[in-house]
Amino acid sequence: MTAGRSRERSTMPVYDDPIGGVRLDAGGLLRWTTMLVERLGAPADIAADVADLLIASDLRGIASHGTARLPQYVKLAEARVMDPAARPVLVEDAPEQRWQVRFAMIAGLLMLVVGAGCLFSAARTVTRQR
Repeated sequence: MTAGRSRERSTMPVYDDPIGGVRLDAGGLLRWTTMLVERLGAPADIAADVADLLIASDLRGIASHGTARLPQYVKLAEARVMDPAARPVLVEDAPEQRWQVRFAMIAGLLMLVVGAGCLFSAARTVTRQR
């Protein structure tokens, strides 16, 4: 270890439950989130998809990609930086974007491989320490 470097390993942030916070059932939070995204101007089907993805992240314990993002999305919509009414469009045969898609696919696969390797390494370490 080099001088001046911390012995602690970098970890993902853990969000504590707010003091006096309210626990909501997933169904109620899904309905509320869908309503909020619709009120921002998103069509009902897109609002439902957005809410579903945010709640799924919350349920997986990935708060940073869940409903914790809603205040940021509201600010972006109110500042007209993000258009909630916009619909994604599939552009077929866009050669200028093929490299971006390939890069994203390769990067995603690489992340899966590296992540799996890290998990197996951590599991071996825990097994050896027992």
